[in-house]
Amino acid sequence: MPAAAVLRLLLGWAGISPIVPGSLRDLDAIRTADANLVDAAGAVAWIRNRLIHPPKKVGSGWPGSPALIDAWRVEMQWAELLILRLLGYQGRFGSRCIEGRAVGELEPVPWAQPHL
Repeated sequence: MPAAAVLRLLLGWAGISPIVPGSLRDLDAIRTADANLVDAAGAVAWIRNRLIHPPKKVGSGWPGSPALIDAWRVEMQWAELLILRLLGYQGRFGSRCIEGRAVGELEPVPWAQPHL
């Protein structure tokens, strides 16, 4: 099973969206450049594959630093959310994908049940 598919399964189990957050423009640019990359999981797997198996031609399909930073940010957020999901946390968290986020600017975890 491809890495992107495994990642999608894990994110789906946790209730975390695999869609590229709007604030991560460079990661989204990689996703839109390849019709096979449908979400952030695909883009992150593509970047991982380029780093582990670099292209033979110099300058062909190498991710730039901004895209690497975006991938790191979304992966760190996924890791934090997965740990919170394993712990059964239902509160609020600070997104790593919002650049310049103010201290205390929080949002509910994706799987939290809305208060009725």
